[in-house]
Amino acid sequence: MNKIFKSKFNTRIGAWVAVSELARGFTKNSRALHATAIVLTAFSLGGGQVLAQAQNNNFEIAGGVVEAGATNSLAFGKDAKVKTGELNFAIGKKASIEGTDPSGKLKTRWSLAFGWSAKVTGGGKNNIAIGQESLINTSGNDNFAFGWGAKVEDLDASKQKYSTGSFALGSYASAKGDKVFALGHNSKAVGNNSIAIGNSSVQGNNSVAIFGSVNGVDNSVAIGGHVRYDPKSPLNNNSTAVGYGANTFGWSSNALGYQSISFREGSAQGYRNYSFGKFSSSIGAQNITVDTGSSAIGFMNKALVNRSVAIGASNFAGRAEFLGQSDVEAGYYDPNWHSAKSTKKFNWLNAITSDYKKLYGEVYSDKKNWLESTLYIWMGGVNREGKVSFIENNKYIKKGLTDNHEVTIGEGDAQKTLTLKLTKAYTDALQEQFYAMHQTSVGSQNVATGHKSSAIGFGNVAIGNYSAAVGYGTMALASNSLAYGNKTIVEGKNSSAFGQQIYVAPQNSMAAGSRNLILEGGENTFVLGSDIETNLANSVFLGANSKSEGYGKPEDAPKDYQWAGVVKEETDPATPSADGARQATKTLGVVSVGSAGNERQIQHVAAGRINKDSTDAVNGSQLFAVADD
Repeated sequence: MNKIFKSKFNTRIGAWVAVSELARGFTKNSRALHATAIVLTAFSLGGGQVLAQAQNNNFEIAGGVVEAGATNSLAFGKDAKVKTGELNFAIGKKASIEGTDPSGKLKTRWSLAFGWSAKVTGGGKNNIAIGQESLINTSGNDNFAFGWGAKVEDLDASKQKYSTGSFALGSYASAKGDKVFALGHNSKAVGNNSIAIGNSSVQGNNSVAIFGSVNGVDNSVAIGGHVRYDPKSPLNNNSTAVGYGANTFGWSSNALGYQSISFREGSAQGYRNYSFGKFSSSIGAQNITVDTGSSAIGFMNKALVNRSVAIGASNFAGRAEFLGQSDVEAGYYDPNWHSAKSTKKFNWLNAITSDYKKLYGEVYSDKKNWLESTLYIWMGGVNREGKVSFIENNKYIKKGLTDNHEVTIGEGDAQKTLTLKLTKAYTDALQEQFYAMHQTSVGSQNVATGHKSSAIGFGNVAIGNYSAAVGYGTMALASNSLAYGNKTIVEGKNSSAFGQQIYVAPQNSMAAGSRNLILEGGENTFVLGSDIETNLANSVFLGANSKSEGYGKPEDAPKDYQWAGVVKEETDPATPSADGARQATKTLGVVSVGSAGNERQIQHVAAGRINKDSTDAVNGSQLFAVADD
């Protein structure tokens, strides 16, 4: 039987109490209470216990109603209602506790709805909704909603995916799922073990969205104003995005930092880094990686092909043909790109957006403009204009490979300015780079485009396959070439330069020292020293300022004498007296250790063989012995 109560302030205990309408007022002389009193501030939901003077009774206060289906419950406030269950408290205007689970067997119990239109329903137990229009609608247990419009609801009641142990704290915070936590105004957490904090939204199991972010996939983290575009796709699972505008598009990808973007198991960390290749990494600021296993670390580095590496500042690692294009058209590796069957030029941007469309289906059309504009604006690039540009406005490497590429060699009166035709070297290298990858570019403003090429230092260029340019302003333009030092240039295949201001044009040649030139025609030549210039093939120049005036011929030998290294031939068939003159065979090359006026001695020469077939050098002691005889 229900009893009608009214609220009254008890001065002795300092609290509002509910008393029977038959009770007398509380006075100092009152010795007996003819009413059952409940101290409203002294109740506890733990274990379903409530402090009440009478058990198995319902209490209706200030217009509240406890219906017949409820036991040991309290309704306090105008139109407050407890319709079902036991030990329930509905406190506040239009507060209500009602409902059963989907089976109709379990009633909402041991719960509290506190506030204007606060409501607990669904058949769960130990649920608390505090705040105007707060709601708990679940068959699960131990949930808490606090704030105006805060809600805890089942993830999918039809599949018995109830919410248990979940919290929604803040105005219009919403939590759906098992052990879900939503904190902050308008925060929304949907999915088991998910967390949304600070006006964020998460829709995925075991996922987190914090500080204004949106996260729509499982096992992922989004922190700080970034977006997942397809909450239905499983392809973004296990990903992490942290920082304003950071995004991930692909399984196990990570983007950490302001406006960083990562695709397909890649990682982008820092300020505006982009990682588009599978297992690729961009770390620092404004770095770009595109193909599988590529890495860009530092500032404004670009690693655009398979397993390429760019470390430092403004380094480029990718195929040579990409240098003249906008970067958004470069770097996506396609094994059929250069095949005879392929007539359409491969466009990297199309490849990325195509993959994006496959991943995200219908939502692609809504996000295509965002994706493309982001890539164009932040990835940059230069126009081709019929030439190849290495580094925009690079004062250390002459911009472009043109027919008028000038290089200054030497100092003072010996200074020379050469006009080099490097376009051919570039063209030849380009033909060999159909599948170039594995480039390494380390330092600042380096470019590595050849297959397995390396550019290390400052302002170095390695175009040839298997080439290396190391130091400052060096160029290795042909396959298997090596340029090491300060402003050294190697244009010939299998050639090397070590030192400063060296230029090696032919193949299979090497120069070491300072201000040396091996020009066209000087194949298979070796130069060691400084200020040496030659175009002789198969020759050796040792020491500073060494030169050669060309090949020499021995004097005519007697007809009856045989010299090794010469052949018997007629110099002039019309002059019989010349018959039998002995001329030198075509000399293969020279060895020079000085120049006119700058001769050097060759010392410590072992005694040569002396016989009719010997071509050995003889030393001073041998000549002395002849003279002494």
